[in-house]
Amino acid sequence: MGLFDATRITVAFTVVYSTALFLQIVTKQRVIIQHKNSNKPFDRYTSPSLRHVDRLVGNLMEWALVFLPLLWCLAVCDRLDTVAVRSSWMYVFCRAVYVILVMVHGVASSGRNKMLWISTLPAYGCLMVLMVKAVSLLWVEP
Repeated sequence: MGLFDATRITVAFTVVYSTALFLQIVTKQRVIIQHKNSNKPFDRYTSPSLRHVDRLVGNLMEWALVFLPLLWCLAVCDRLDTVAVRSSWMYVFCRAVYVILVMVHGVASSGRNKMLWISTLPAYGCLMVLMVKAVSLLWVEP
């Protein structure tokens, strides 16, 4: 376990993130065409469809900045053990499920997105496992 596993996990996460970006582009084009056909002015910030995909991409990007450094910290220091690899794969799986859930159920403006908790809460657990391992590696074990 090590750099090869981290590379595979990173590529898998990149596929999930790229899928979300693709969905964002397709949704934006669809909404623009709909607005053009109805002679209504286009405003991406009032479009519910765009709010969902914008939030989807934003959320993936926000949490990538937590996930990827933890993964690579453990990989570079040769501490990417079985638990860390499984937690990382589970995180990527949870993020893929999140993409599907957002596209099916959307994002509530109230912030109460109980359907999204199916993927979000386990993903947070995976991040906590990686964070405890990384903090332990850098400050407890040296």
